[in-house]
Amino acid sequence: MSSTASDSDPDPAPTTTPTPTLTPTAHSDIDVTAQPAVAAWRGSDGGNQSLPQVNLDLHYNVRSNKAFFKLRTAVALKAHPRPRKTNVFLFIHPERIRTIALDESPCSAEAKTLGPDAFCLRFDLKRAPALIVPRDSLAPRNQTSGSMLDSLRTLAQQTTFAVYSSIPCRTLPRRRLLSLCEAVSRDGLRSIAAHSNITSLYAGNGGRVIETDTLGISATAAGNEHGTALELPAENPPAYDELRAGSQRPEPSPPKKRRRSSPEPSTGIDRKYIEDICAHIIDSRLADLRRDVTKQLQDLETRLMSRVDEDLRVQRKDITEEIGDKIEDEYYGLKLDLQNYSIHRGTDSKESPDIIVVMWQTRCGGRPSDLWLISIARLPHISSLAHPSDSRSPPPRTYSISNSGSWRIPDIAYQVDILWPERDLVLISWHPMHSWKATWSIPAKDWLYLASMA
Repeated sequence: MSSTASDSDPDPAPTTTPTPTLTPTAHSDIDVTAQPAVAAWRGSDGGNQSLPQVNLDLHYNVRSNKAFFKLRTAVALKAHPRPRKTNVFLFIHPERIRTIALDESPCSAEAKTLGPDAFCLRFDLKRAPALIVPRDSLAPRNQTSGSMLDSLRTLAQQTTFAVYSSIPCRTLPRRRLLSLCEAVSRDGLRSIAAHSNITSLYAGNGGRVIETDTLGISATAAGNEHGTALELPAENPPAYDELRAGSQRPEPSPPKKRRRSSPEPSTGIDRKYIEDICAHIIDSRLADLRRDVTKQLQDLETRLMSRVDEDLRVQRKDITEEIGDKIEDEYYGLKLDLQNYSIHRGTDSKESPDIIVVMWQTRCGGRPSDLWLISIARLPHISSLAHPSDSRSPPPRTYSISNSGSWRIPDIAYQVDILWPERDLVLISWHPMHSWKATWSIPAKDWLYLASMA
């Protein structure tokens, strides 16, 4: 019996039964922990006996050609405080196995309690498995725990028994189990030291090995099978009835516990549960990070849009002011040019005019028509026609306009747009009473009179 096993053993201290875990492995490796199982065997009287509420561990490494099997159950002991329970183990070393048979579709009552994915491993051992218990007293706290200890002790004396468990085929393909059974049956596997180490069990205090097939022989001799000496003698745990009969005797005081330099490590922690917690924490942190990034982007967008709007407003203001300045410069430049352009009939007057009087005759078919038009341009705006009484204007005449009758000049109001200089004049005229409107384009060559009035 080896005294070596996993530092990562999920039961280093008294605890409740851990949650089953299935660790993904490559190729044909198997790493199954704490799967619900039922152990069954034939008693000395020929009747069937079973131990429910046990957990099965299967470990198989193809590359190293090593494996290990483990059964465990949790019992309540007086030596350990309430409400915690203590795990008691049954180590099955592959060196002790003669054959293992896989039954993929068992029909027993034990299999029916495990569901449709149940399977059965039938062990035929060359030597009974080893019972691993804590170093403290094994006195059970209640009858249920006492019965479980008795059943586990009986199972530890068997060399032929069956273990029923339930693992979905998609999680653990049956071909992997069959490969494990064939490898063990060829007597070519060795124990995995990481899983057979008992020194790290029970909060680092180590476990005690009970070899039930030695019947009181020192466990040291049994331990030499795997090259490891066990300091503790082998002993069988007392039956629950024997404990009740001897309960009148005073129990020895429990040994004083040494203060440990390091805190007691937590046990029975489900790796899957830890992974779920870590995943939840990571998702929460990522969600917070996404919210922070989104808020920062929104704030950046708001600041950027505000900055762009402000820049556009300033630029629009600058452009408007620049355009206004240019228009004003052009206007005053044009006004200055017009003021410097002096026109007087028969003379070259240098005085700056403030009124431009225009009189012209339109043409019809290339010949002068009977329509005469007179307008006064008062800089910089357009004024109405000159009144006949104005001595500075040409003499009044009657104009015939569009066959609508005859009006004297004062009866018609005009608004004139002048394209100046040397371009066609556009005349837009209307009568305020009759809503008459007309538009002419007058070539510069048809102008008959242009004068400047001081």
